[in-house]
Amino acid sequence: TSIDVVRLDVDVLRSVAGEAVVLAVVTALGVLVTAAALEIALRGDADLDRELRAHGIANLVSGALGGLVGANSAARTLLAREAGATSRACGAVAAIACALVLWIEPGVIGVFARPIMGGTLLYLGGALLVEWVVRGRRKLATIDHVIVIAMVVAVAAFGFVPALVLGILASCALFAFRYAAISAVRQRFTNAEHTSTEQRNAHDLRLLAQHGRESWVVRLRGHL
Repeated sequence: TSIDVVRLDVDVLRSVAGEAVVLAVVTALGVLVTAAALEIALRGDADLDRELRAHGIANLVSGALGGLVGANSAARTLLAREAGATSRACGAVAAIACALVLWIEPGVIGVFARPIMGGTLLYLGGALLVEWVVRGRRKLATIDHVIVIAMVVAVAAFGFVPALVLGILASCALFAFRYAAISAVRQRFTNAEHTSTEQRNAHDLRLLAQHGRESWVVRLRGHL
Protein backbone atom coordinates (compact mmCIF):
# COMPACT_ATOMS: atom_id res chain seq x y z
CA THR A 1 0.00 0.00 0.00
CA SER A 2 1.17 3.53 -0.71
CA ILE A 3 1.79 6.04 2.08
CA ASP A 4 -0.56 9.01 2.18
CA VAL A 5 1.71 11.90 3.14
CA VAL A 6 -1.30 14.14 3.81
CA ARG A 7 -2.55 11.82 6.58
CA LEU A 8 0.81 11.69 8.39
CA ASP A 9 0.52 13.14 11.89
CA VAL A 10 3.17 15.86 12.05
CA ASP A 11 2.82 16.16 15.83
CA VAL A 12 3.63 12.47 16.26
CA LEU A 13 6.65 12.78 13.98
CA ARG A 14 7.82 15.83 15.91
CA SER A 15 7.41 14.03 19.24
CA VAL A 16 9.65 11.13 18.18
CA ALA A 17 12.21 13.23 16.28
CA GLY A 18 14.47 13.55 19.33
CA GLU A 19 14.30 9.84 20.05
CA ALA A 20 15.13 9.09 16.41
CA VAL A 21 18.25 11.26 16.60
CA VAL A 22 19.33 9.59 19.85
CA LEU A 23 18.72 6.16 18.29
CA ALA A 24 20.85 7.05 15.26
CA VAL A 25 23.70 8.38 17.41
CA VAL A 26 23.63 5.41 19.81
CA THR A 27 23.52 2.97 16.88
CA ALA A 28 26.51 4.65 15.22
CA LEU A 29 28.46 4.56 18.50
CA GLY A 30 27.47 0.93 18.99
CA VAL A 31 28.70 0.06 15.50
CA LEU A 32 32.08 1.69 16.19
CA VAL A 33 32.47 0.08 19.63
CA THR A 34 31.50 -3.35 18.31
CA ALA A 35 33.87 -2.99 15.37
CA ALA A 36 36.69 -2.04 17.75
CA ALA A 37 35.89 -5.04 19.95
CA LEU A 38 35.91 -7.35 16.93
CA GLU A 39 39.25 -5.90 15.81
CA ILE A 40 40.76 -6.98 19.12
CA ALA A 41 38.98 -10.32 19.27
CA LEU A 42 39.79 -11.27 15.66
CA ARG A 43 43.21 -9.57 15.62
CA GLY A 44 42.48 -7.63 12.45
CA ASP A 45 41.71 -4.14 11.19
CA ALA A 46 38.18 -2.98 10.41
CA ASP A 47 37.27 -0.32 7.84
CA LEU A 48 35.17 1.93 10.08
CA ASP A 49 34.09 4.20 7.22
CA ARG A 50 32.79 1.22 5.27
CA GLU A 51 31.06 -0.14 8.39
CA LEU A 52 29.23 3.14 9.00
CA ARG A 53 28.24 3.54 5.33
CA ALA A 54 26.98 -0.06 5.10
CA HIS A 55 24.95 0.25 8.31
CA GLY A 56 23.52 3.58 7.20
CA ILE A 57 22.40 2.27 3.82
CA ALA A 58 21.02 -0.96 5.32
CA ASN A 59 19.02 0.90 7.97
CA LEU A 60 17.63 3.37 5.41
CA VAL A 61 16.41 0.47 3.28
CA SER A 62 15.07 -1.35 6.35
CA GLY A 63 13.22 1.74 7.56
CA ALA A 64 11.70 2.36 4.12
CA LEU A 65 10.35 -1.21 4.12
CA GLY A 66 9.02 -0.99 7.69
CA GLY A 67 11.89 -2.88 9.34
CA LEU A 68 13.78 -2.28 12.58
CA VAL A 69 17.16 -0.71 13.21
CA GLY A 70 20.01 -3.19 12.78
CA ALA A 71 23.66 -3.19 13.79
CA ASN A 72 26.67 -5.45 13.89
CA SER A 73 26.85 -8.00 16.69
CA ALA A 74 30.02 -9.11 18.42
CA ALA A 75 28.31 -12.19 19.86
CA ARG A 76 26.93 -13.50 16.57
CA THR A 77 30.13 -12.64 14.68
CA LEU A 78 32.29 -14.55 17.16
CA LEU A 79 29.85 -17.46 17.17
CA ALA A 80 29.90 -17.63 13.36
CA ARG A 81 33.69 -17.54 13.33
CA GLU A 82 33.97 -20.32 15.90
CA ALA A 83 31.53 -22.37 13.83
CA GLY A 84 33.77 -21.94 10.78
CA ALA A 85 31.56 -19.45 8.90
CA THR A 86 34.19 -16.90 7.88
CA SER A 87 32.90 -15.77 4.48
CA ARG A 88 30.29 -13.19 3.54
CA ALA A 89 27.96 -16.00 2.52
CA CYS A 90 27.21 -16.50 6.22
CA GLY A 91 25.09 -13.35 6.38
CA ALA A 92 23.27 -14.17 3.16
CA VAL A 93 22.47 -17.72 4.32
CA ALA A 94 21.19 -16.42 7.66
CA ALA A 95 18.97 -13.84 5.94
CA ILE A 96 17.55 -16.43 3.53
CA ALA A 97 16.87 -18.87 6.38
CA CYS A 98 15.01 -16.19 8.35
CA ALA A 99 12.98 -15.21 5.27
CA LEU A 100 12.02 -18.83 4.60
CA VAL A 101 10.90 -19.36 8.20
CA LEU A 102 8.75 -16.21 8.10
CA TRP A 103 7.25 -17.26 4.77
CA ILE A 104 6.60 -20.93 5.56
CA GLU A 105 5.78 -21.09 9.28
CA PRO A 106 6.43 -18.03 11.47
CA GLY A 107 5.26 -19.88 14.58
CA VAL A 108 8.42 -22.01 14.53
CA ILE A 109 10.40 -18.98 15.71
CA GLY A 110 8.65 -19.03 19.06
CA VAL A 111 9.68 -22.64 19.65
CA PHE A 112 13.40 -22.27 18.99
CA ALA A 113 14.15 -18.59 19.53
CA ARG A 114 14.38 -18.44 23.32
CA PRO A 115 16.38 -21.62 24.00
CA ILE A 116 18.82 -21.00 21.15
CA MET A 117 19.34 -17.32 21.88
CA GLY A 118 19.53 -17.91 25.62
CA GLY A 119 22.16 -20.61 25.26
CA THR A 120 24.12 -18.53 22.75
CA LEU A 121 24.13 -15.48 25.01
CA LEU A 122 25.18 -17.52 28.04
CA TYR A 123 28.03 -19.17 26.14
CA LEU A 124 29.37 -16.05 24.43
CA GLY A 125 28.75 -13.81 27.44
CA GLY A 126 30.69 -16.19 29.67
CA ALA A 127 33.50 -16.45 27.14
CA LEU A 128 33.77 -12.66 26.84
CA LEU A 129 33.74 -12.22 30.63
CA VAL A 130 36.53 -14.75 31.02
CA GLU A 131 38.52 -13.15 28.20
CA TRP A 132 38.27 -9.53 29.37
CA VAL A 133 37.62 -9.66 33.11
CA VAL A 134 39.73 -12.69 34.12
CA ARG A 135 42.44 -12.96 31.46
CA GLY A 136 42.40 -9.23 30.81
CA ARG A 137 44.05 -8.66 34.17
CA ARG A 138 47.27 -10.11 32.76
CA LYS A 139 47.02 -8.51 29.32
CA LEU A 140 45.74 -5.02 30.11
CA ALA A 141 47.17 -2.17 32.11
CA THR A 142 45.61 -1.71 35.55
CA ILE A 143 43.61 1.39 34.62
CA ASP A 144 42.34 -0.28 31.41
CA HIS A 145 41.23 -3.32 33.38
CA VAL A 146 39.43 -1.07 35.88
CA ILE A 147 37.51 0.56 33.00
CA VAL A 148 36.49 -2.88 31.69
CA ILE A 149 35.20 -3.94 35.13
CA ALA A 150 33.40 -0.59 35.56
CA MET A 151 31.63 -1.08 32.23
CA VAL A 152 30.56 -4.61 33.19
CA VAL A 153 29.13 -3.31 36.47
CA ALA A 154 27.43 -0.40 34.65
CA VAL A 155 25.80 -2.77 32.15
CA ALA A 156 24.42 -4.91 35.00
CA ALA A 157 23.24 -1.91 37.03
CA PHE A 158 22.07 0.64 34.48
CA GLY A 159 21.97 -1.00 31.03
CA PHE A 160 23.96 -0.94 27.81
CA VAL A 161 23.64 2.72 26.83
CA PRO A 162 24.87 4.21 30.17
CA ALA A 163 27.72 1.70 30.19
CA LEU A 164 28.61 2.67 26.62
CA VAL A 165 28.66 6.36 27.55
CA LEU A 166 30.74 5.60 30.65
CA GLY A 167 33.25 3.61 28.62
CA ILE A 168 33.57 6.32 25.95
CA LEU A 169 34.05 9.10 28.51
CA ALA A 170 36.55 7.07 30.53
CA SER A 171 38.50 6.10 27.40
CA CYS A 172 38.60 9.71 26.16
CA ALA A 173 39.77 10.95 29.57
CA LEU A 174 42.44 8.24 29.72
CA PHE A 175 43.59 9.04 26.18
CA ALA A 176 43.86 12.76 27.00
CA PHE A 177 45.76 12.03 30.23
CA ARG A 178 48.23 9.70 28.53
CA TYR A 179 48.71 11.99 25.56
CA ALA A 180 49.33 14.98 27.83
CA ALA A 181 52.26 13.11 29.38
CA ILE A 182 54.00 12.90 25.99
CA SER A 183 56.00 15.87 24.78
CA ALA A 184 54.33 17.60 21.85
CA VAL A 185 57.71 18.42 20.33
CA ARG A 186 59.24 15.63 18.26
CA GLN A 187 62.23 17.52 16.87
CA ARG A 188 63.72 20.99 17.09
CA PHE A 189 66.62 22.42 15.11
CA THR A 190 67.81 25.56 13.38
CA ASN A 191 68.01 26.23 9.67
CA ALA A 192 71.77 26.08 9.96
CA GLU A 193 71.57 22.46 11.14
CA HIS A 194 68.93 21.28 8.72
CA THR A 195 67.90 23.00 5.53
CA SER A 196 64.86 22.36 3.39
CA THR A 197 64.89 20.29 0.21
CA GLU A 198 64.07 23.31 -1.93
CA GLN A 199 66.72 24.24 -4.49
CA ARG A 200 68.12 27.72 -3.73
CA ASN A 201 70.61 29.98 -5.48
CA ALA A 202 74.04 30.80 -4.10
CA HIS A 203 72.96 34.11 -2.57
CA ASP A 204 70.12 32.49 -0.58
CA LEU A 205 72.43 29.72 0.60
CA ARG A 206 74.92 32.28 1.92
CA LEU A 207 72.13 34.07 3.79
CA LEU A 208 70.98 30.80 5.35
CA ALA A 209 74.51 29.95 6.39
CA GLN A 210 74.94 33.38 8.03
CA HIS A 211 71.52 33.70 9.69
CA GLY A 212 70.28 30.10 9.90
CA ARG A 213 70.85 29.89 13.66
CA GLU A 214 68.49 32.79 14.21
CA SER A 215 65.44 30.70 13.24
CA TRP A 216 64.10 27.59 14.93
CA VAL A 217 62.15 24.76 13.31
CA VAL A 218 59.89 22.68 15.56
CA ARG A 219 58.27 19.46 14.40
CA LEU A 220 55.28 18.40 16.45
CA ARG A 221 54.21 14.89 17.37
CA GLY A 222 51.08 12.90 16.58
CA HIS A 223 47.70 14.64 16.13
CA LEU A 224 49.19 18.12 16.62
